[in-house]
Amino acid sequence: MADFSKNQKGVSLVEVVVGVAVFAIIATAFYFSINVVIDAVEISRRKTVATNLANEQMEILRNMPYSVVGVIDGNPAGPIPASQTKTVDNIDYEINTYISYVDDPYDDTFPTDPYSADYKRARVEVCWTGSLACGNPSVLISDFSTNTVETGEGTGVMQITVLNDDNVGVGAASIVISRDDPAVYIEGFTNGEGVLIEPLLDPSYNNYHVEATKSDYGTDYTSAATAELDPTNPDKSIIAGELTEVTLYIDELSDLTVNTVESATGNPIGDVSFEVTGLRKILGTSGDDPPVPVYKYQQTKFTNAEGVLDMNDIESDYYYFALNGGSETQYSVAAFEYPGTSPDPVTTMQINSGTISTLNIYLDTYTPYNLLFTIRDDFGNLIEGADIRVWDGVDYDETRPTTSFGQEFFRELENKTYNYTVTKPGFVQDSGTIEVTGQLQPEITLNPS
Repeated sequence: MADFSKNQKGVSLVEVVVGVAVFAIIATAFYFSINVVIDAVEISRRKTVATNLANEQMEILRNMPYSVVGVIDGNPAGPIPASQTKTVDNIDYEINTYISYVDDPYDDTFPTDPYSADYKRARVEVCWTGSLACGNPSVLISDFSTNTVETGEGTGVMQITVLNDDNVGVGAASIVISRDDPAVYIEGFTNGEGVLIEPLLDPSYNNYHVEATKSDYGTDYTSAATAELDPTNPDKSIIAGELTEVTLYIDELSDLTVNTVESATGNPIGDVSFEVTGLRKILGTSGDDPPVPVYKYQQTKFTNAEGVLDMNDIESDYYYFALNGGSETQYSVAAFEYPGTSPDPVTTMQINSGTISTLNIYLDTYTPYNLLFTIRDDFGNLIEGADIRVWDGVDYDETRPTTSFGQEFFRELENKTYNYTVTKPGFVQDSGTIEVTGQLQPEITLNPS
């Protein structure tokens, strides 16, 4: 009779291993499920505490005389701190209080109704800090009124309008109005149309600073005039009995990934230095003679060892990239690959609000005299496969087609004048001469034939 004992032992061992593995999977899933449930219960408990703290803060306001309902250095001013922290069960909760005047359209608004502080509106926000992200704060809003006679004599009103790049009002934008001497610090929020009206401001000359922002949006602000800056949007004055209007622009933030690549091989090039300038958003002009633009965004950036630069949370703008430092004499830009069209100069990337984009910058070894052509149609679209001929009539004559992003690079030229022609079926030929005095980036527009 055959002996099956060894086979039976082997099957039992496999069954044990499988059983242990199944148990481990189930136990792990159960462990993580329990943790998720525990975290959810803890978050719910903290939400309840946050709501209770918001109610407590609102009750404090409701039990105050109307005349003193306000925050320290705010408008209206009062004894309440704009921000404070309370600890409950070893958890820190941040309590933010915003109090503003409301100009109610029921009795018309300023300047038709010269008194633009009809009542006060309080907003209390509470969120915890530390582990387990708070997410959305607990929010309570309440209005406070008085039976006293309206009077706003000797004060002025500021109207702040916050728009996006499409000139659409940005609601719930956070507004800060501040002044150093005497100290004023007012916080408020725009309404659904992107407007905040702040009444009863003391007259003052060019020293009310206004700033607007919003979560996941950029920031815009007025600027003080200094010896170094003549601002395009200066800090504001308040004149008794008059309305001061302020317009600010904010948009959703964007992300841009920049790759620096060797043009001949496609391999990444690391540690490349750029000066990156946002060309469209200008704070004003400098005190130099002649004055030069002062850009809101102008920073030195480096790709990492893998040739990657992550520019996260940047505002919509036209970002111009210029090699600087050691990179300026080590490389020449041989191509600038971007999606769609882009503004002048060639090495400029248009970033729209709320987008994620990638830019590839192809680099060649440095040559002091070169040409990077970009060819477009009359709508600004990049043209692939346009033949570019460059020659000097002596010993240089090269013809090359443009790439899929409408560019072609001619290196190792000399400091002299060259002829060129650009041809593409369906388009009128373009020709001319270029005096090559350095690293030039000509853009050619072809008209349809």
